[in-house]
Amino acid sequence: TVVVERGGARDRPAAPPVTLCLATGVAVEVRVTARGDTLVGRRAVSLRELGPGIVLAGAYAGERAWFTGDAPIDHDGRAYRKSGEETGLECGAIERVGEHEGVPLFGGRGGGRPPAVVWVPVRPGIWQPYRPEAGGPPREAG
Repeated sequence: TVVVERGGARDRPAAPPVTLCLATGVAVEVRVTARGDTLVGRRAVSLRELGPGIVLAGAYAGERAWFTGDAPIDHDGRAYRKSGEETGLECGAIERVGEHEGVPLFGGRGGGRPPAVVWVPVRPGIWQPYRPEAGGPPREAG
């Protein structure tokens, strides 16, 4: 939960609330302006104004070398590759199924094992689907 109190946001135009699913699997409501500023707290303070000490919870893949280099990830003995576009998700539709180099991995809630799609959190509210490599046998666990 992000709670911020600070004055000076009166001049900022109101932005509609948006629910982001964080890498912790918890949803948080924020406001996003037309310029892309993320506003938090009752007074709608910009995260940019608060500085680098305030971040939204979770570990994200967005800047990791394996993510930016499009490397496959291993999960449940299978290799998964990026598939499709980044998107937003509802936290209630997913559950944590593992971890890859410190970043949590999620699958569809109640979807069974191995998951047909592994969801990787890229940045707060944005997720990248990964699907099993086509034609490849399951990898040995190791």
